Amino acid sequence: MKKIFLTFFLILYSLPSFTDEKCTKERKQWVEFYKKDFAQNFYEINYGDDPCLISVVSLKFSKNDEKVFISESRDVNQEIIQKLPNDLDVNWVPEYFELDAKDDYLYGAQYFASKKYDEAALFLSDYLEKNPKDKLAAKGQYLYAETFKLREDYIEAADQYLKGYEKYPLSDYRFLYLLNLSEMLIKINYPKEGCEMMEITQNELKFSDAELFNSFEEQMLKYQCQKVIMPDSDILLVDLINNSKKLIQ
Repeated sequence: MKKIFLTFFLILYSLPSFTDEKCTKERKQWVEFYKKDFAQNFYEINYGDDPCLISVVSLKFSKNDEKVFISESRDVNQEIIQKLPNDLDVNWVPEYFELDAKDDYLYGAQYFASKKYDEAALFLSDYLEKNPKDKLAAKGQYLYAETFKLREDYIEAADQYLKGYEKYPLSDYRFLYLLNLSEMLIKINYPKEGCEMMEITQNELKFSDAELFNSFEEQMLKYQCQKVIMPDSDILLVDLINNSKKLIQ
């Protein structure tokens, strides 16, 4: 069983009841996710009723401990209660959080955001195995591949970017898969193939995504790729994808 070691902050504020009407669905879902995860640190914990805020009413650290009521214990307040790092915002959620996301995805994304890539890979792997057609699967596959890249396992990273491109060819991540696959090919000593893939893919972005086009340009400059004229780019890309499978086996 995977152990969850998450460091969370906890807020104990008393706000008017109208916060429920102002807080977003995304905020409410994050609060529920947070409460469920934070509860794993205690034998028993009871929260306040406000769906937009995280407030602890009472808790027990272990089975044999007495229940501690937060309002009556200054020591516990100082030990476990930390205020949000920004001004009060009842709609704040972490950047990694996604609306209606599966728990495994959220844990994986949270660990990824915390740069704990081993743990992120475990959760993302489980998520992708159980939910290959989920709305966040393409992003989950991208993050999963990134965990290998950031741990310098470039062959496995290349394999996962390639799988992402083949599984989700129409997703918003299709060009990012190819950009990173190209880079991984260069890193595992196939610079010709990596540069060719970058150039071919970049040509498809000329009139569609300037920001991503520039990302390809930066990578090509970084790895000193020489540009050449390539006709029939669709055919060449298919050939390069097929060749990449052989190179990373």
